[in-house]
Amino acid sequence: MSPRSARTAAPDEKAPPVAGSAALGAARRRVSAGRMAVWVALAAGPAALVLAMLPAPRTVAAAPKKTATVVATPPVADPSGYAELLVSSWLASSTKSVSEASRRVQAMAPGTALPDTPAPATLVSAINTAPTAPGRWQVTVAATDKAGAVRYFALPLMADGDRFGVPAGPAQVAAPAPAAESAESGYPVTVPTGRSLATTVGEFLTAYLSGGQIDRYAVPGVRLSAPQAAYHKVEVEQLGADQQAAAAESVAADGTQVRVRARVRAQDAAGGAWPLDYGLALTARAGRWEISAVTASSLTPVGGTR
Repeated sequence: MSPRSARTAAPDEKAPPVAGSAALGAARRRVSAGRMAVWVALAAGPAALVLAMLPAPRTVAAAPKKTATVVATPPVADPSGYAELLVSSWLASSTKSVSEASRRVQAMAPGTALPDTPAPATLVSAINTAPTAPGRWQVTVAATDKAGAVRYFALPLMADGDRFGVPAGPAQVAAPAPAAESAESGYPVTVPTGRSLATTVGEFLTAYLSGGQIDRYAVPGVRLSAPQAAYHKVEVEQLGADQQAAAAESVAADGTQVRVRARVRAQDAAGGAWPLDYGLALTARAGRWEISAVTASSLTPVGGTR
């Protein structure tokens, strides 16, 4: 056997551990990289080292925003119309005959006694609605007959779910007492004819009720709207104010505001005279009075907007 053959026939030498060497090299590289990171952190300072050792921050989902629950509130019932219809039907009913009015009464207020003789009203209006308890009212109704006489009836009503109940029939009552305080009490100062404010009010109401130009009497920026009226003559009969400045001979200082109540007599094309009451708000500016609002009463504006 030749030496070459002997070398070939010699026991197999172990192959170098290729896979194991690769794994060992990767581990050594990781250790070296870790050492390098530590040295870099040390070189950057303690703060960087601490940051490098901290865990990554977690993302926290924001809590859902709470929303308020809206609860619908049912509107407050108005029993006045129900009372008007019931009293009107009751007055037109009779025990001696069955009519549409009597059937309506029995449907709206079962068991309500009917009058013997009908006395239909030409006009029925609820003039007062007074709460007596939660869900209960007493409605006072004025009924005008064909002769113009007015009678007053009180009717108790109660809420029955989405309908009204009538615990008792109508009762005739006395006419309501007038208010203790009259409308004139809010205007204690009488404005004499010929005063600057009286002249402005007279000219304005004449234009207001006869289709004339009213913008030139208004405070700048205030738009006044006039009714569709064509009276031929307008005369101020009474003029009261809420303060003395309105009755002064000279115009008050700029910015002074007063309220007045004017009673006028307006004559139409046929010669008929109409007594009309107006409330006006006026403001002093540049030596003259200007209209800032027109009211049908002392509180409710009907013709002045900015």
